[in-house]
Amino acid sequence: MARRRAARAGGSVAPCLQLVAPDASSVSACQPAPANRLDVTLALAGTHTIIVRDFFNTVTGAYVVALDRIVPPSAAARAMQYGQSLIDDLGVSADLDLFVFNGSAGDVISASATRRTGSVSPCVELGSPTGVRTTACAAGPNNQVQATLT
Repeated sequence: MARRRAARAGGSVAPCLQLVAPDASSVSACQPAPANRLDVTLALAGTHTIIVRDFFNTVTGAYVVALDRIVPPSAAARAMQYGQSLIDDLGVSADLDLFVFNGSAGDVISASATRRTGSVSPCVELGSPTGVRTTACAAGPNNQVQATLT
């Protein structure tokens, strides 16, 4: 599964994403919002194209696009262990930070993200090896996910 996200970096642009597969089939995320996101399991190998445009097709402005692989985790993912806290930052709009850990069926876990500086509302998602996700993403300084691993 791959994640693509586009977010406004300035102005009033509402960045829409379209993913075009090698066979020319496509999927889109396009809402009149500061950010849009696609989480997609790729069905075909080969060169894929990401198209970013403004929702209204009339507004210009800066945006940031991010791409990462969720399953299997990309090489950019940082390893964690139970009981460990890591410090990181979301340096630009649409930034994604990935963390991986080894768990066992039956483990009851809690994962949280807490603001250290600025006005970010850090969202946290727990993804299983099969691609099932549990998300906590509310406005505010912290979010937490609790789950029993299966």
